[in-house]
Amino acid sequence: MKPFKLYLLTGASIGALASPLLYTNAIAARRAPTPTSVVVVNTAAQPVPTAAQGTTTVAGTVNVGNTPTVNVGNLPGTTTVAGTVNVGNTVPAVQSGTWNVNASQSGAPWSVSVTGTPGVQVTNTPSTPVPTCVIEWRTPVTAILNYFFTDGLGGTGSLTPYVVPNGKRLFVKHVSGAATLFNSERIVGCVGTKDGSPFMEVPFTDRGTDNGTTYSVAGGPVDFEADSGSSVDFLLSRTVGTDVGAARIYVSGYLEPMP
Repeated sequence: MKPFKLYLLTGASIGALASPLLYTNAIAARRAPTPTSVVVVNTAAQPVPTAAQGTTTVAGTVNVGNTPTVNVGNLPGTTTVAGTVNVGNTVPAVQSGTWNVNASQSGAPWSVSVTGTPGVQVTNTPSTPVPTCVIEWRTPVTAILNYFFTDGLGGTGSLTPYVVPNGKRLFVKHVSGAATLFNSERIVGCVGTKDGSPFMEVPFTDRGTDNGTTYSVAGGPVDFEADSGSSVDFLLSRTVGTDVGAARIYVSGYLEPMP
């Protein structure tokens, strides 16, 4: 009986010593599995979800489902854009070719600068003419004609008639003047050219008599033309023709270049 108990105690002791060793070897076997290659056989219709790490190159078409904000740091100074672009802020632009701009004013008045002297084409037809006034072609002129009556002279022209300059045409629009005569004489006058055209009568009005001296004045609108080289004069005649007298006449109008 005693030998059996001795064997039993010896076996139990050996088992107690071997159990920790076996447990340790089992844990070590779990912690160090042998690497094994895995082959994924999914098709394009059944892709495996992946997460990109770092910089990834994507080929094909990418669809964006929301409205992200994209910052581009390498945009060149000049960019060609096709189609319609809505711009909400100020964008530097460089013209290339002909621009077609549809703009509407809003707010303060616009300020537009024009460089150089561009040509302007007026497309009005004869039925809708553009009102013009070519006043720079007209040169105002007033001819002063002086007269002196000698005793016995009933009528006379001016001492120095006005001669229309070369290349010009005179348009006479008004005549005025004054005369001094003696012996209660009356005077009449007419204005015109010495090239054969009819003279226009300009009546004088007495302004009074003082010690036998009669003062007369004349003035009013007239309308006639005198061509280049014509002599414009004012002819005077008096009723008595005795004693001396004098007069000064102003012929007013403007000059224009002859066509």
